[in-house]
Amino acid sequence: MNCALSVLQIFKVKVCAKQFLSQSFVRLTFSSERVKEMAVYGPDQWIKLLFDNLSGQHFSVPEEFDGYRYFLSLNKADRPRLRSYTLREFRLQQGEFDIDFVLHSGSNCASLWALEAAVGDHIYIRAHCVGSNRARAGFVWSPPKQVQQLLLVADETALPAALSIIDSLSRQPEKPLVNAFFSVPSASDCLLSPTWPQLHIHWLTRGDSSTADANDEILTALNNLALPHLAADHSTVQSLENTDKLWQLASSCAGDNFYAWIGGERTMVDALRRLLLTTKGIDKKLISFMAYWRRGKAAQ
Repeated sequence: MNCALSVLQIFKVKVCAKQFLSQSFVRLTFSSERVKEMAVYGPDQWIKLLFDNLSGQHFSVPEEFDGYRYFLSLNKADRPRLRSYTLREFRLQQGEFDIDFVLHSGSNCASLWALEAAVGDHIYIRAHCVGSNRARAGFVWSPPKQVQQLLLVADETALPAALSIIDSLSRQPEKPLVNAFFSVPSASDCLLSPTWPQLHIHWLTRGDSSTADANDEILTALNNLALPHLAADHSTVQSLENTDKLWQLASSCAGDNFYAWIGGERTMVDALRRLLLTTKGIDKKLISFMAYWRRGKAAQ
């Protein structure tokens, strides 16, 4: 198949390994020869997994059809539910990748599927494809080349992407100063990562704390952190009133030496956005804010 026909492809992958990492995380390894066609542009690269639609119908592509075109041909009500997941590790030569699933309580379709998945099971994915002449997509991480100081903030939903970013930074010959704040449900979820002298990971375990208390703990920690005052002038600190943006990406330039990447639940992201832009006075072009999900609403 000529991947240049489309920036996106849909194809089937097989579960080839399963590992429970902690109380809240399970890692599934997927394989397929077509994984070798996938494009990975950044350490937080994501793909879509296709789950049964709301009527419980399983998605399957007839052999004679191109997967993505077949998906588009379906009525919207008949299409599978799509959920975004970060490629925690990608092994091109082996045609494999890992995804770390958060085991949410309740009826989250992706968590339930991951919990019950067994080696040999199959699922369809939608992924960006090598060979397309379209713009690179499916990732956010884009710090300035000469960045000296990084801030990472994530809850458990954004943690796989944040840890993948740390993995990529650990392979650089000159490693920047990194302050990372990770909010997770329990102490068992403080997952291992590479270390270096200028990497400071702060694990905030919520336990039975309410969402408001957990957010306050992160806000207090960041408020006490020494950060550069980088707003060009007062006008660069945008008004946050009545905004409904869930995804706001940095537009930093080559000469900037600070970059922040923040992902998690909507109320946490909003609170951190207000703190960093208004209280800390950091220029919005230096920060990527990503609301991965909203409490009480299924993530898309």
